[in-house]
Amino acid sequence: MSKELTTQTEDPFYGLIEQAMQQENGIDVVERMLDAQERVMNKNAEIAFNKAMNAAQNEMPVIAKTTKAHNSKYAKYEDIDKVARPIYSKHGFGISYGTKPSQVDGFTVYFAEVTHDAGHTKYYEREFPSDASGSKNAIQAKASAESYAKRYLLIGIFNIVTCDEDDDGNMARVARIDENQVKQLERLLEASQADKSGFLNYMEVDALENISSADFQKARVALNKKAAQK
Repeated sequence: MSKELTTQTEDPFYGLIEQAMQQENGIDVVERMLDAQERVMNKNAEIAFNKAMNAAQNEMPVIAKTTKAHNSKYAKYEDIDKVARPIYSKHGFGISYGTKPSQVDGFTVYFAEVTHDAGHTKYYEREFPSDASGSKNAIQAKASAESYAKRYLLIGIFNIVTCDEDDDGNMARVARIDENQVKQLERLLEASQADKSGFLNYMEVDALENISSADFQKARVALNKKAAQK
């Protein structure tokens, strides 16, 4: 008897399968047993994913914004990934990025597929418009939008905080707008045809995600006013 067969025979689960096959409706019973086992395995993988995610998020440091953009600063995707990758890899995560069409004209859906070595996978996605600021051509606008999307997907997945170099981490204690509020502002930006860079400068942030909850109404009023002027 081979080692593999011996191992399977000694496994209580395979013993139950052998017993089930002796019954009149043995195949149906075995199928239900295998389905139940699969659900248990999937649930255990999800639990392991969530546990590892919590551990990885707790290890993520505050990342300094070192790249200048107009009158503000931001942390580049490359800088964030350099810090985050060793941490999330240590906890068993892998990330791949992709795009798919959006139902909103002028927008693209960017997604991140986050896999864990326990077997669970989770998808995160966001819609972003093309970045045509600064007289970019079509290729440059696409590359800029992809970098922007990857940066904020990575920030959102692992709850990473970015702040000015001299901020001492105080930004970590500021409540920010949630994903639905970000989408509202993105739609208002599109409807009002407002310059995004100018709007971000007005709000004194480097990205919509960094607008504080207390300033959400201020942002909405400004964009609605801009839209009404069109």
